[in-house]
Amino acid sequence: MRVLSASDLHQGFSYPDLIEALRMGFQTDLVVPPRHHHSMVHSGATLLLMPAWKAVQFTGVKVVGVYPENTGKGLPSVQGSYF
Repeated sequence: MRVLSASDLHQGFSYPDLIEALRMGFQTDLVVPPRHHHSMVHSGATLLLMPAWKAVQFTGVKVVGVYPENTGKGLPSVQGSYF
């Protein structure tokens, strides 16, 4: 697994490069199944899992937690990571 920091991304990619890479990726054999949506009944939160892959070259999943009650605590209501 290759882990990139925010500074790695800023040094290696410009915003126009990112847009072009995304455009090209969605025109190829990129597989993006429907996202998994899980309601966490007791907390009122939502867990979202969004996998994607391209053949055997790349595999990743975006994991997002949505916690609406966090805004009342001065905390972010949406938190996510891409693995």
